[in-house]
Amino acid sequence: MVYGFTVAFTTLPALGDMISSFPPVVSQSSFGLAVTNFYHSYLPFSTLGMGWVVPALVGLALGWSATSGGCALRPVPKRSSPHFLHRFTDAAILKR
Repeated sequence: MVYGFTVAFTTLPALGDMISSFPPVVSQSSFGLAVTNFYHSYLPFSTLGMGWVVPALVGLALGWSATSGGCALRPVPKRSSPHFLHRFTDAAILKR
């Protein structure tokens, strides 16, 4: 869920950067200039090619807060035996 939010919020700046990087027939058109001006005026670091940083951090924060009340780190439940073959070894011990 955190990954999905981060990618979703990073997609919009990526599209703006893509349009501004197109050949001049697209990037110098009225649509391309409008998107580029909007992109550079509202996203910090976009003139440096880093316009994705702030939206990625926003997506990360929203995704993390959406997963189980802000705590995506949960304790791992303990097993009865410390190794992964506990089912086979426990059954072998019981058969003896």
